[in-house]
Amino acid sequence: MRPPLLPPRQEACPGHPAGADAAELEEIRSASAHLDATASRVREFADMMRDLRGEKPPAWRDRVLADGLPALHSLVNIPWYTA
Repeated sequence: MRPPLLPPRQEACPGHPAGADAAELEEIRSASAHLDATASRVREFADMMRDLRGEKPPAWRDRVLADGLPALHSLVNIPWYTA
């Protein structure tokens, strides 16, 4: 006999925290322009991958390079990413 199926877990979307988590994240991001820019670019990249928006990477890459975030520069300058 099979066990009953459990309902799907309802988890908060990690990209959209609520309540105290949202306030804490906003406080952390507002403390550093570089951290805020990095978080924004990572979120944009995750959205592109999730939504399969292959037409967006060149513009995203240009924004990353303009932001002056060396840690992300290594991502956009790898051979598989260049068109």
